[in-house]
Amino acid sequence: MSKGFILTFASVAFLAGIGLAFGVTKSVTFFVNSSRPEVVILDPSIKFSSIKDKKEEAKGGPEVELIAQVEEIPIEENKSYVLKNSGTFPKLFSKSFVVADIETGEVIVSKNPNQSLPIASLSKLMTAIVAEEEYKTEDEATVSARAISTYGAQGNLKKGEKYKIKDLMYPLLLESSNDAAEVLAEYGGRETFLKDMNDKAKALALVNTNFDDPSGLSKKNVSSAFDLFLLSKYINEYRDYIFDITKLKQYKLGKKTWYSNSRFRNDSYYVGGKNGYTDEARKTQIALFELPLEGENGLRTIAVVLLGSSNTEADARAVIKFLNKNVYYE
Repeated sequence: MSKGFILTFASVAFLAGIGLAFGVTKSVTFFVNSSRPEVVILDPSIKFSSIKDKKEEAKGGPEVELIAQVEEIPIEENKSYVLKNSGTFPKLFSKSFVVADIETGEVIVSKNPNQSLPIASLSKLMTAIVAEEEYKTEDEATVSARAISTYGAQGNLKKGEKYKIKDLMYPLLLESSNDAAEVLAEYGGRETFLKDMNDKAKALALVNTNFDDPSGLSKKNVSSAFDLFLLSKYINEYRDYIFDITKLKQYKLGKKTWYSNSRFRNDSYYVGGKNGYTDEARKTQIALFELPLEGENGLRTIAVVLLGSSNTEADARAVIKFLNKNVYYE
């Protein structure tokens, strides 16, 4: 495993992005090292084709200071994001964030990527994964009194109603129904389901992640921005139907219609994600966008992961504006 470095400019607000890649076994286990960069920002003067090149060029680059050394994940492709302008990365409301290429794993910019924080309803992405992987999607689950007693009325589920597992994904992911999360967890045994959620997190090497309930109401549901990026990458590669659901504006089933609560549901470049809120977590978000960053001839799918924010929509739109104006994929 090669060595990467976190670099910083004394006079510039952004540094070089570190390319990431993920080894995957047959059981879809991601191998990553828990020693990860704390800050990664673009540097317009250095173009890296490999981690080794980063090390050598950083030594001789002007105004470059070596401030930390980290274990780095092997790079799949010798391609990277570079700055085409000298714009300053915007100040965000989020306490922690990661902006990265969902396909190559390259991190473009991050802040406190490994800080473990409450994640609120982003938990429901793992709930959806485990439900799909552990249950038969055509099986029917019954809404219990306990499930609908959970805080929040999103989903408009009623005691005694029966839903196929696949249909519960829509209130879960579009309206962020806590009741739907509980119905899914109860179907196979709530404690077993929570164990499966945490086991899946371990299998994906989400080292800063823990689940205490299936909805995200618990402040003990925690993760880091980088872990959530890994989770997003897994969904994009192996469970992409989850993001397909989240980019819908609404879904109708019988007399029920569930509506998306995403602030980006009307944006043509939005390709899925999830948001959340609790008092402890504040606003949280995973959002995927297709942006024209590949020179002038193509689109890149960029994941924006935000934790501990007072305004995730403003943060995400500021990131998109900066990327469109200042960054391209070489």
